[in-house]
Amino acid sequence: PVHHGHEAGMASDIRLPRKDGNVGGIVVTDQAFDRAAMRALIQAFRAQPMASRVFLNDETLIDEGLCQAVAGHHNHAHFEIKPPVRVMP
Repeated sequence: PVHHGHEAGMASDIRLPRKDGNVGGIVVTDQAFDRAAMRALIQAFRAQPMASRVFLNDETLIDEGLCQAVAGHHNHAHFEIKPPVRVMP
């Protein structure tokens, strides 16, 4: 149930960017976490018309209004898009 949107193609998980240029293997409280890179990624995503929600347990980015806290999202970000609008012929 936690990842039900993934099967429909409406959600994607992204590993956390690291300051050394790699990704993953860290949590938001690690010194290696590149918060500036994640901020830029979330801002670029949210600028898209189909962007819906971002889950990431980073208190700084939550306080900035960029994401929401959800259990289990301290080591990756979860991005969701809105369902596409169907145009009937």
